[in-house]
Amino acid sequence: MTYVLYDSGPSYQFAEVVGKAEGRLPERDSSLQTPQHIFDLYQADSASNVPSGSVPVPRPSDTDRPRARPSIKIKEEEALILPPDAVARYLQGTPNLTINPAPSSLHVKRKLLRQEYGGSDQQFVQYIQPKRNPSNKNKKRCLVFPMPVMNPAMPLSPGEPGLLFASRHEVLDGQWGVFRRHLNGKDALWLYLGEYEKEMENIKQGKGRDVSEETIIEAFSRGDEGIDIIRMQCVAYDHTFSRDIEERYCSRLKLESEEGKLEENSTKFTNRTASSATSSSTKGEADEADSVLNASESSYVSPSTSPQPGPPFRRSQRTKTIRNRWRVQSSSVSEAEDDMHGFDDAGGKDDGNVTDGGLSYVDSD
Repeated sequence: MTYVLYDSGPSYQFAEVVGKAEGRLPERDSSLQTPQHIFDLYQADSASNVPSGSVPVPRPSDTDRPRARPSIKIKEEEALILPPDAVARYLQGTPNLTINPAPSSLHVKRKLLRQEYGGSDQQFVQYIQPKRNPSNKNKKRCLVFPMPVMNPAMPLSPGEPGLLFASRHEVLDGQWGVFRRHLNGKDALWLYLGEYEKEMENIKQGKGRDVSEETIIEAFSRGDEGIDIIRMQCVAYDHTFSRDIEERYCSRLKLESEEGKLEENSTKFTNRTASSATSSSTKGEADEADSVLNASESSYVSPSTSPQPGPPFRRSQRTKTIRNRWRVQSSSVSEAEDDMHGFDDAGGKDDGNVTDGGLSYVDSD
């Protein structure tokens, strides 16, 4: 039975179920020599774990030996943690895949994978339909996203073997693209876990059934259920897929940058338009005030002369002139001696020929 995973391209094969996590370790196979790099990876003492009587395996060269596993934060209350010696025994005979050219180191968000390839970015398993599969337009690509905090013995680097823990599985064959979460950041790069398509189909068809916590505990107590320890082996690296991710990432990054500039320019244009509208409103109010002043000036009639157009007034002159004219009018009205605003109560001034009907202006002196 086989599985396959990718770390942004690496393909992993689940060689077999190698044991049950029931408190017992796998028996040592004296016919197999545990690779030195397995002990190096898990910081085990190689001298004390090499079977007696066997021929020592030469230590790998620096170019062949994988880098040391980085330290990761583990949820000790939830994760299944095996001793380094036990991990080395489970992985005995499982080689590390040399990837040439070097694998991609780009970490991307699952949102990008969903937008570019489809599927869900909230599920443990994600599928890419054949038409969107950059490597094979006739084959659906399957991706899985295990968490290192729950699977501390899983592969952490491209090409590296590892262990996966599963409580149940129905189909253990085919290749799966695996991404593992970035160990020090928020973005994601994932490795392979397992095959869950059959179980998902059962749930969709109503064949899956809910079980209570008590039922699960009883099943484990009877030995009916156990957590399978599945060995993962990297068998291929899809460079076409990894390059496609890099290209799509760069294209989307450029697009988002252009959209950001467009939004910034739009904001500046909106602010500039609003400022212009405010200036226009202020100018309109000023023009309206000037119109009121002009109307006041044109509507005033001098008591002694007919209204004649005069020289243009500056704003300060207009204000001063209007105030003076109001004082003249108020003073004229307040004089008690002048009847009818200075008109003679005799009924008019007669020049001998033409009468003005009593409307002539009479000098009060």
